[in-house]
Amino acid sequence: QEERLAARAWQLMMMLPTNREMRTGLERLPALPPGQEPEWPVLLPEGGSAFKLLYSLQIVDTLMQDGDDAWLGAFAARGGLRHLLRLLTAPAEELLGQHRGSQRK
Repeated sequence: QEERLAARAWQLMMMLPTNREMRTGLERLPALPPGQEPEWPVLLPEGGSAFKLLYSLQIVDTLMQDGDDAWLGAFAARGGLRHLLRLLTAPAEELLGQHRGSQRK
């Protein structure tokens, strides 16, 4: 029951327009001043909802598929790849905190 509800919630989220603030934060990586590191825990959140992380990763995937070399270079050079690898190699409890998707208890 809960998995079916989660799947439906995800489908609904995918029908909504992309969160402009999240996308803009990621799109601006090449424009950041030299030496300024983005707030990766905000751009690629951890310890909260799996849905929010997956949503952020879909935005990253879209930007990567756009093929913008400046963006790809900035993502790697400013620690995005390092942050993403840390997220994906972390134990599930650390990655998602106590929640496994929805914020319901």
